Amino acid sequence: MKRFFVLLFALSAGSAMAQVPIGTFTYVFTNATAALWDPTGTYTTTNTADGFTDYASSDIIVAANGALSGERTDEFTNGSDTTVDIDGTLTGKVSGKGGAVTGKLTDNGPASGVYQGHSFTGGIAKGSATETLDLGALTLITAGSWKVSADHRSASFRGTETNALPAGISGDWTLETDITSTNADKLAGTGTVTLHSGRAFTYEITGTYKPTTGLAKLTLIGATNAFGSGLSLTTTGTNMDWQSLKVKLLGQSLKLQN
Repeated sequence: MKRFFVLLFALSAGSAMAQVPIGTFTYVFTNATAALWDPTGTYTTTNTADGFTDYASSDIIVAANGALSGERTDEFTNGSDTTVDIDGTLTGKVSGKGGAVTGKLTDNGPASGVYQGHSFTGGIAKGSATETLDLGALTLITAGSWKVSADHRSASFRGTETNALPAGISGDWTLETDITSTNADKLAGTGTVTLHSGRAFTYEITGTYKPTTGLAKLTLIGATNAFGSGLSLTTTGTNMDWQSLKVKLLGQSLKLQN
């Protein structure tokens, strides 16, 4: 009887261990249920306000933690005695929750040109703006103001511009987990979030798995280009069907239930 009990226990333990999920598991999310938006891109626009036309071009990069950086050039002109050129550096932050995505940025840099018929160089431009993603129209709306100081003179400009998001962009994205090693009820591996644009973020995975319930809990910690972002995933069964998911990426937060 004792030998039978030991053998039965060994078989049960082996069976339980065999149930530990190892392999690659893919999860697909769409605009309709769990959009992640990335406004990274180049935007050019022309807008007029207060008698001035602004020819603007912005190169924007949004990091995994939501930090915004980039460069922007502006040419403000009234078509007669004033033309001011600004070469700015962008810094800021993107945030999003519940499908609403906004950003705050500052734009500082040197300025030169002609103001009211007087040529100048060595000017300083300081600006700030609010950005809003219009997800219905797939546009990026920037509303801001700039102040240029040079030669004991100063001038202010403002404007609101609307740019189409990069062609073909959507909030669709994919999560792929690769569970490569286990230690008893512990899980480990790597994960990748791939946006619709093809931009990818990599993660280190740690987690637990209960063979008796089939429940797994994974924590994905941002690595390399994904620092400052992370995911928490709960799955069930050996196929690791997802039950709940928390995401913090590109300054946006998602809480999902399947």
